[in-house]
Amino acid sequence: MEIERITKLPYEIHSFSSFSSSYLPENIRDNCPTNQISRWSSDTNGLKNDNVPETFDLKHKMYIEDEGVERDIPILYVQIVPLLSFGPSFNFSIWYVELQGIDSEVYVIDMMKNFNDQREKLAIRLILKHLRDKGFMRAFKALEIEAKISLEDNQITELFHSLVEMGDFIKLKKLWKILLKTENILMNTFQAKNTQPNIMKLKRITKKTIKTMQSN
Repeated sequence: MEIERITKLPYEIHSFSSFSSSYLPENIRDNCPTNQISRWSSDTNGLKNDNVPETFDLKHKMYIEDEGVERDIPILYVQIVPLLSFGPSFNFSIWYVELQGIDSEVYVIDMMKNFNDQREKLAIRLILKHLRDKGFMRAFKALEIEAKISLEDNQITELFHSLVEMGDFIKLKKLWKILLKTENILMNTFQAKNTQPNIMKLKRITKKTIKTMQSN
């Protein structure tokens, strides 16, 4: 098979966090290393290099599906990774770090129990998913009954059955409309799996679009 030639592809900047002065995000499309303005610079650089203390939150909560709430995660280690020094002739320097949290032994033990319970349920759900994907339905149903843990909401299971097992797109469309009206079911499913729906907007590139980009 003939190997396709690699060419430069035109693209557009869809979104950005911020920019400072004339250092626009669109500048990254032009390769002009000798031009100081030909770069994108954000409006913030994270922590500031001054003597003013800064406080920020770390991820320390886990969604508990059975309760529908978030609980604290017991933390034993905190990893600090310096990404940028003050200058090329400076070593990474950390002057002071203060951690704030709850050190009650009773509270930590309770949160540890919740954390271990959730890990066990997640492991069982991963096994259930594997069994269902492989078509081992007898083992799937046996484990589900024995562990008293469902892989997902019944409506999500019915959605899977209609799409994957039956290929009934008419029923699938009806179920999807019902699920959209009950948004909490979908969001709980994403939260339980510690994921977020990945939505990508695509825009068709036409000859007219390419000519417009080239003229700019």
